Amino acid sequence: MRSINGRIEPQGPFLDTTVMATPQHVARLKQARRPAPHPVSIRTLIDTGASGCVLDFGIVARLGLIQTGRTKIHTSTTGPGYEERDQFDANIFISTPDQGVASFVVSVVGADLASEGFLGIVGWDVLFKCVLICDGPAKSFRLEF
Repeated sequence: MRSINGRIEPQGPFLDTTVMATPQHVARLKQARRPAPHPVSIRTLIDTGASGCVLDFGIVARLGLIQTGRTKIHTSTTGPGYEERDQFDANIFISTPDQGVASFVVSVVGADLASEGFLGIVGWDVLFKCVLICDGPAKSFRLEF
């Protein structure tokens, strides 16, 4: 099993990830003789309270992701009700310097995250495939995948 170690910052555990359009989307673009957007490296928050991954609207636009559906979300900012949000398919990569890369194709929700100091959230749709060990007193975490 591959793993990556990180520090838990005051806002939580952060991970550097790379995101891009899904292989299917890239293939469709190539077939249409259109350029595929380049992968983007972003800072993501590991959020055990998020059922799925989230990308900042700017990243969604930069990658040219296509809306694949809508979903209802409930957060601390939506009050007692749910809000409908657009969903996009994306490919999220977690890499280690010496052990390679893990790739996760997931449906992401678009949101305004840049003002929070990060551009993505890694939620349970990825975490279900990993082992996350948090050591609060040491302010460190280990993500195994």
